[in-house]
Amino acid sequence: MTVLKEWLKGKPRGTQQTLARAIGVSETWLSLLVTNRARCSPHLANAIQQATGGEVTREALRPDIFGAA
Repeated sequence: MTVLKEWLKGKPRGTQQTLARAIGVSETWLSLLVTNRARCSPHLANAIQQATGGEVTREALRPDIFGAA
């Protein structure tokens, strides 16, 4: 299970849509990230960390770039 998928679990309906808007991507692109069919860029990893208040870290999203969490 991906970090984003785990984070979204139990969140209210519409959270994924809100997150997509907050980080400036389409819901479709975010869905690809959530289901691990796409890899986020370092810039996007930073944006997700900021938008989730640090609950999803850039290190967890891209350990190859930022190191393991």
